[in-house]
Amino acid sequence: YLDLCGEDQTSWEYRTVGGEVVDGAACIVIEAVPRPGTPAADVYGRRRIWFRNDVFYPVTIRSFGADGLPLTLERALDLVPNGRYWRPRRREILNLRRNNKTVLTYAKVRLDEPLEEARFTLLELERER
Repeated sequence: YLDLCGEDQTSWEYRTVGGEVVDGAACIVIEAVPRPGTPAADVYGRRRIWFRNDVFYPVTIRSFGADGLPLTLERALDLVPNGRYWRPRRREILNLRRNNKTVLTYAKVRLDEPLEEARFTLLELERER
């Protein structure tokens, strides 16, 4: 899934297209269109992203294929504060063409914790494989 990978934000053009309520929370709706010649343009025609206004976290992402037909629906569920960030406890990605669903459940997510320098030695990195 490209949806789960980090992406180059400069590969997309963004514009605000309105506001809606999702699961009781006010959201701003952004439309993203891939720039021609980028990897995203090979797969996507556009995406609509609903960001919660209060925590500015994307709670719903609707993706459309390069052919204009619905492709995926991603939902971030059970948002909770984690330090100074908000994160979902669960994420669902529905493939609307294959009619299947991927569910990611997050457990023990810790952000901004110090890491020991010893964890980054070559020996330790090879041990983690």
